[in-house]
Amino acid sequence: MIWVSIIEVLVLNALCCSYVSGIEYDPSTCRDVSLINSTWPSDHGDSSRSKYTIGGGFPSDFDVQSIKRIDNNELDPAQWIYTGGTHSEFIYTLGGPPIKLRLGKYSSKSLELLQTFEFPSAIYLGGLLLHANGNVYAIHANRVWKFSNGDLTNYTSVRLDTDLNGRVVQTNGMLVSSDGLLVIKQWSMNFEDLGQLILIDPDIPKYILGVYVVAVTIALISQFRVEISFGKMLHRYLIVTFFSMLTFISFVYCFIALLSGGIYNPWVFFASNLLYDSHGGGGELKLIDPETLQLVAGVHLTERCSFARMALTVLPNGENAMVLLGDEHTHQYRWNPASGALYEVVEWSKRYRNRGEGTFPGTGPAIFNNTAYFTDNTFPVMLRGHSYTMFSQQLHDNADLQSVHLTKDGQPGVMFWSTVVSPREGDVIVWDTYGQSVQSRKAHDLSLHWEIPALQMDCISVAADTGYVYFSDYSDKSYTGDINYMVKKMILGTKNTTKYLIIADTSTGRVVANVSLFQGNGMRSSVIVPGAHNDVIIGTPSGLSRLYV
Repeated sequence: MIWVSIIEVLVLNALCCSYVSGIEYDPSTCRDVSLINSTWPSDHGDSSRSKYTIGGGFPSDFDVQSIKRIDNNELDPAQWIYTGGTHSEFIYTLGGPPIKLRLGKYSSKSLELLQTFEFPSAIYLGGLLLHANGNVYAIHANRVWKFSNGDLTNYTSVRLDTDLNGRVVQTNGMLVSSDGLLVIKQWSMNFEDLGQLILIDPDIPKYILGVYVVAVTIALISQFRVEISFGKMLHRYLIVTFFSMLTFISFVYCFIALLSGGIYNPWVFFASNLLYDSHGGGGELKLIDPETLQLVAGVHLTERCSFARMALTVLPNGENAMVLLGDEHTHQYRWNPASGALYEVVEWSKRYRNRGEGTFPGTGPAIFNNTAYFTDNTFPVMLRGHSYTMFSQQLHDNADLQSVHLTKDGQPGVMFWSTVVSPREGDVIVWDTYGQSVQSRKAHDLSLHWEIPALQMDCISVAADTGYVYFSDYSDKSYTGDINYMVKKMILGTKNTTKYLIIADTSTGRVVANVSLFQGNGMRSSVIVPGAHNDVIIGTPSGLSRLYV
């Protein structure tokens, strides 16, 4: 009888635990299929970029007063954070600007820095992927690296060569298919990208001003040696303009050549960006063998991609659907592992924005229940009016776009990172940094479930089994009314502000905890990663922090 009672208790406990968690990873996200079994093996958690985990973060009954903290400031501020190893015993980070990006490997509990690796200069930040085969893969500067068994000293790399856009192309995060192939996109850099860099980086305008001063000086000196009959004023104007343009183009050439590994073709770049409507010639989608790093399949993208990272899901028929955003249209590509066919579902493509109408290209899509979710305005550049919208589009052929405006009072809005899935509630979570709003919306119709006011700049994550959503807030809200001033604070940082980690209930939006993280250290943002040891890992303005109970 005693044994029966014990068995009954164990069964009841198992049933209760199953009911409480009530959720498992969806294999269509490639979790526990071709990604390693850790709490955060990819940029945004999985290949579908859903940004939720199970068995990570603080326990459901944690006491906010018991939260402790460990810091490590040996490397640059961490922006991308991953967990790896058999029991998530390692943390990997990517931090620093693209021109000096460094990879760090830490002990997940002590934050002891174990290994580092510095990538070559690039135009845009890459990403990592922790494969089910035990290797860690990186994409940056149009090269793919394989770190065998996660050892940063044991690596091979292959350049992903292309003739696209004079070889001025960018790469960011990679995905993994259901059959284990690495999925990578390359897209053309254009003059809008240069404009964005000028807007957010205070050093670049200084360089341009310096170049202009040098050009004017050269032009004025040249006047003593050159005489033109149609007037000194016209003479000065023509020479100053000529030397200014020549010097500026040379500056752009040298700058991009440096970041492109010195194989940049300026004539193709300037021709494709100034003379053609393709804005650099589109892009390329590539599937790479994880062992040999050789190309398995590829397809040309007819439209230039946005900065957004792509998403992948496994369809019921076994095909892999890959969703990425062009500058103005949605695109879906299919990979059939059985036949080896990679193709675009042309009829699925829909227009989500019009260039030059006060919006910016979209955020990275997340896929949930065979539906893609995303917003426009992934950067606050050239925004105006009532221009911030959330979209959903089912993956079947000819599916229409559904949309809802996310801003109030006719102001523009912005969300860096991308949509977050809250699977237990059947919600998708978005935010408007400029409008200081975090919103959970019903996935089936995009209606508002709950809203929390917060100046949210980091990448939100969800611990699906405990029902917690992790996001940030900042005390300095002085940018109100100037979205361009806000982006400088968001990306470059500002003094005299406090950053908070906010923990809320995914079912009600009730704030469970508000933890002060940093004071007076700026607004640098990062992925917020639920760890495997009753902890949360977050980047700081000077490195990496682990909060644990």
